Amino acid sequence: MINDTLPEDFVYGIDIGTRSVIGVVGYRDENGGFVVYRMASRFHSSRAMIDGQIHDIAAVSATIKEVTKELEEKIGRELKNVCIAAAGRVLETISVKAEIDLKKEAEEVPRVLGDYITEGDLRELNMLAVQQAYEKIRDNSGNEKFNFYCVSSNIVKYYLNGDLMLSLLGHKIGLIAAQVIATFLPGEVVDGLYSAVNGAGLTAVSLTLEPVAAITAAIPQKFRMLNLALVDVGAGTSDICITKEGSVIAYGMIPIAGDELTMAIVDKYLVDFDTAEAIKMQAQAGKEEIEYNDVMMLPMKTSANEVIALLKPLMDSAAKAVAEEIKRLNGGKSVAAVFIVGGGGKFTEFARKLAEILEIPAERAALRGKEVLGNVSFKQEDIEKDSILVTPIGICENYFEQKNSIIYVQLNGKLVRLYDNGRRNVADVIVAAQYPAEDIFPKRGKDKLVMVDGREAVIHALPGDSAKIFVNGESANVSHSIKQGDEIRIIPSTYGGYEELSEELADRDYYEIEEYEDEDDMAENVSAGLKVRNPDAADLKERDQKAAGLKVRDPKASDLVKASEDVHIMVTVNDTKIELSGKKEYRVVDILDYYEIDITTPTGKAFILKKNGEDAEFINELKDGDIVEMHWQ
Repeated sequence: MINDTLPEDFVYGIDIGTRSVIGVVGYRDENGGFVVYRMASRFHSSRAMIDGQIHDIAAVSATIKEVTKELEEKIGRELKNVCIAAAGRVLETISVKAEIDLKKEAEEVPRVLGDYITEGDLRELNMLAVQQAYEKIRDNSGNEKFNFYCVSSNIVKYYLNGDLMLSLLGHKIGLIAAQVIATFLPGEVVDGLYSAVNGAGLTAVSLTLEPVAAITAAIPQKFRMLNLALVDVGAGTSDICITKEGSVIAYGMIPIAGDELTMAIVDKYLVDFDTAEAIKMQAQAGKEEIEYNDVMMLPMKTSANEVIALLKPLMDSAAKAVAEEIKRLNGGKSVAAVFIVGGGGKFTEFARKLAEILEIPAERAALRGKEVLGNVSFKQEDIEKDSILVTPIGICENYFEQKNSIIYVQLNGKLVRLYDNGRRNVADVIVAAQYPAEDIFPKRGKDKLVMVDGREAVIHALPGDSAKIFVNGESANVSHSIKQGDEIRIIPSTYGGYEELSEELADRDYYEIEEYEDEDDMAENVSAGLKVRNPDAADLKERDQKAAGLKVRDPKASDLVKASEDVHIMVTVNDTKIELSGKKEYRVVDILDYYEIDITTPTGKAFILKKNGEDAEFINELKDGDIVEMHWQ
């Protein structure tokens, strides 16, 4: 086991493909290059994934476990966190332009960091653009409850006071704007990935798209000024992205890839899927004689040429579909060159046909592996620089470059999406996940109304314990800061018991008015832990009642005591009177049940929350007459 050269800030990335899982452990060296320290891969034992989407979570988890275990043995360390990528099978891409008038804001609220544009300003601009994209895509879906996750956002262009800029950082503040491409995936796709990773005992700390990962490794920033296409041909999907003028301008996908070819071999040679995969890979390698056993277990032979001839119509069809998608994404025009990566695109015939349809020179559409991994070095000597490594290495590199304005955490095993403003805490997660507020704060049951010596009295209910909160296994509270990938566990708050009677009076006679109306109903009061006896035998004096902690009431009162009733309070929220009822005590968070405001979706720079003119938190107690201010600013 070798671990002396692996730094503490290493990263673990896995490419969860339709046919296999590839894991890479690596780090960045002092020159910014990426070092692959160790790598491992496994094929799925069954067809657990189809067209890039997980169908059998347990089976995929098992494969991830095997890869992780092998890498742990190789590096001599435990792996807990992992970076992942989603295939673009059902992605939605939206382009929006967002703007912020920093100069106007500075006139209203003085800036702490001066009159120059900061990285914080740019993060806020990107976050605003992502939010606008999210609202747009949700509106387009026609279903406000439909859940999307933003897995990538890229700045296409910057503007300052209307003028196009390459960068805004350090410029004098003014009207800043950005054209942003944000890419979203349906919630069930992302949830499936997270479930598979969690099932393998890992926590996902980074999520991106496979084409984004591939382009991170394959096309350096300096070449993105050119109008290029990258095609990641996997087993189930072919993911596509387009670069131009220094940015990624579009993403796309077609559900045609290597499995289409494999299935043709299955049908032609009457073999199972795994045998067909082996035949395909030998044909890709140009093997003249390929031996296999068919379904009757008869030894058979074929050749690379014969297999390629069988697959050529399918490859031509796939190349046509990819070319059409490239042109659609590129505004109806061809591109200058195409980078092909992934295991499904290794046949040179596919690249030739793609170049022909796009009307570019044949050498401008080519499979790229070691050619685009020049800035990558390998500590594991038996690794061959191959096109199938581009995406997993890109997943790792993307971890170092990511500037996501959205983070993902887990609350009791459920994925929660949050916009990251750098100040998120457990309370934000509770609100975003719509976790019941009553399960956070101590619960108090109803007071017991009893009859003692012919007079009404109250045994008060006591508050229980607050919720127990853990972040990554460590005890925490609602103000605890959270970050990408954190795991939060909440054990709900509990109900308390009741006031204890003194030993002198614990066995004296009384009965509970609300629950028992005649002697036949007398029984042991389990909840209070006290015995109910015939009231005629009761002879407690008033002083004894007080000593027992019982509050004496007027025996003529026909209604229930105030202590056992729910409390109604009236508060003012943003100049609107709101009546709260149904509880005995209230917190600021309870306002959200009565007043409509979206606190999880930023529509401004910061969320303002004040009570009676002072900064407040959602956990603060709320009293009758309080004045609350809550809004985005």
